[in-house]
Amino acid sequence: MKNCSVTVSSGKSTLSVKHTPAVPQSTLCKGSRKAKLGTVPADKKFSIHLSAKLNDISEKETLLEIPGAVEVWVCNKTENSGNQNYENFCAPDGSCPVLEARIFISSKEHPDWKEMTIGIPVSCLSKTEEIKNIQLKYTGTRWVINADGIEDEEFPFGDITWGTDTTWSIKSERVVSASFFPGCCSAEDKQPHDSKPVDRIQYFTPDGHNRWVGDVVLISFKGRLHIFYLIDRRHHQSKFGMGGHYFAHLSSPNLIDWFEHPPAVDIDEQWQSLGTGTPFVFEDKLHLAYGIHTTRMIPREKTLLPAMDAYLKENGRSGVFKAAEHEGIPAGATYATCEDGINFKRSDTFIHPTENPTIYTIHDGKLRLYCGYGVNGMWTADSLPGEFTCVDNTFPPKSIMEPCTDCPCVFNWNGRQYLIQGFSGFWSRPSNGGEYTDLAAEGRDIYEGLGVPMVAEYGDNRRIMAGWLGGLGWGGHLVIRELVQLEDGSAGLKWLPEVIPQQWIENKLKGTLKSGACRIMLNAPDSGTFLMELEVSGELIKGQSVFALQLLNDEDKTCSELQIDIAGGRAQWNDAVAGTLSSSIPSAREIIEAKRAGEAWAQPGRGHANFHSSGRNFCIEKVGGMQQPFIVRVIVFYDQKIGGSVVDAEIAGRRTLVSCRPGLRVQRIASIIK
Repeated sequence: MKNCSVTVSSGKSTLSVKHTPAVPQSTLCKGSRKAKLGTVPADKKFSIHLSAKLNDISEKETLLEIPGAVEVWVCNKTENSGNQNYENFCAPDGSCPVLEARIFISSKEHPDWKEMTIGIPVSCLSKTEEIKNIQLKYTGTRWVINADGIEDEEFPFGDITWGTDTTWSIKSERVVSASFFPGCCSAEDKQPHDSKPVDRIQYFTPDGHNRWVGDVVLISFKGRLHIFYLIDRRHHQSKFGMGGHYFAHLSSPNLIDWFEHPPAVDIDEQWQSLGTGTPFVFEDKLHLAYGIHTTRMIPREKTLLPAMDAYLKENGRSGVFKAAEHEGIPAGATYATCEDGINFKRSDTFIHPTENPTIYTIHDGKLRLYCGYGVNGMWTADSLPGEFTCVDNTFPPKSIMEPCTDCPCVFNWNGRQYLIQGFSGFWSRPSNGGEYTDLAAEGRDIYEGLGVPMVAEYGDNRRIMAGWLGGLGWGGHLVIRELVQLEDGSAGLKWLPEVIPQQWIENKLKGTLKSGACRIMLNAPDSGTFLMELEVSGELIKGQSVFALQLLNDEDKTCSELQIDIAGGRAQWNDAVAGTLSSSIPSAREIIEAKRAGEAWAQPGRGHANFHSSGRNFCIEKVGGMQQPFIVRVIVFYDQKIGGSVVDAEIAGRRTLVSCRPGLRVQRIASIIK
């Protein structure tokens, strides 16, 4: 077979990939179940191709082993798999067969990081009674398993070793053959990742049983909205809990049609795990600022950071450090540049010690850096790459709401400047400067179940917000909103109309809320996914009622309730108790104030189970627009990936709140009015 070159075109991007037939270092089969493997490849990279049947799995059965290095097996999970999320992909009989593979690694920096397991639910595969081709690949940076295109990956730190006389072996009659290839390439080398349409952007998660949307950043550039997010596996538990994150890329020309592109910035070194940044435009080019959390893996003194700190101390400004010109392992703030709207090229130039950089272009064409993670302050540079000088060391402003200093988002709108920070900080001031007003401390924030929301200007003076939904751990579903500027200078939220599937709108359930006892209003469609629109009557408003919508299943378990207090201007998601209103939940502000007052129940503060960033049971306050008849809209989206539903409410077109409800498949809707 001759070498061949294949050109793959995707929009403006063209990639050429050369495929070279690979020769296995060792091969096993039913007639030769064990053999000497030989030495570890010089580059310590390899792949294993395994052919096996994966049906009728009842107990753990080892398929293949390289002693002290690699083990592959099947088993039936009978306990919760934790962050692997196997249990939401069970077989029709309720069993949970999985295919797993483990490597054993070692490193001087982290001797306790000894093994790393990946796996896929067998129920995701088709025709398991047939022989399946399973690929395992170790590149040093990634440990990957793939069968039928279903994939899991991890991000190693350390080396795999085995002796020169090591024998590898097939351990099960399920296995037909196995081949070991040195290097990370093989005859079935991974194809380039083309851009592809996204069926539904609202509540999006990337393909894969354990893949989620992490921190989200966005920008409008030349009429197209770009969303970048840290792609997450295992809710931040990959890479021994260090994350192993890299930036994925989505975009839309009109907010209706969405496309998933190749990763904007991937990782290719063991010490890399990317931190949140921002996209920005400089000299008519799209850039993506981000940080590298090297210190999660490598001692700080071995990184670039001490040299960057010394330069900053001596010169009063950050330096420009090209990774190739320095001995320290790269760390801190860097950026990538895009020429065609799709493909980004890393600069490998480090411009500041902060590890979560927020960079914008300001009115005079200069760059403004808002620091987070390791360094505070507001900084300015004239060029890119450029040296940043601190112009305000009091940033970020203080707040009782316990905001983290990570991931600041600054935007201007109609004469007001707004600052969002992390999971709980929200301030506003005039765009021309002045003191910030701590809106979050007054209960006038825009938090509603999302983690680290970010905002971008779009189109005709619109502001679009996006973030990830809490409730599962770190990372979850993508949720997109449109901001509403309120009369008092604060901001509210409404659903972004373009991202609601037309089918949901055409088949929406409708009703009117009037005074009366609890009653079953509607039956939910069998799919468990629907949009409901309810008119709140004038008599309820006149009576300043408290009312609730209860989303129920047949067992009346894991049910959810949207409760709205018209007089109190409050709304909450809570667990539902069929036939009666659920108890009132304190708002985030009330939790923090109770903590400051020394009340024991509130001492977790921002970590309290009822804080809005939990994405589960929480309350928002200062909800306006309820003094005349108004509309409540609710979306229930059933997602097998969580074995439950996302429940999302919009109140009077001014406030939203969204909750993650594992275990809930809605079958009935009831109303309760007090």
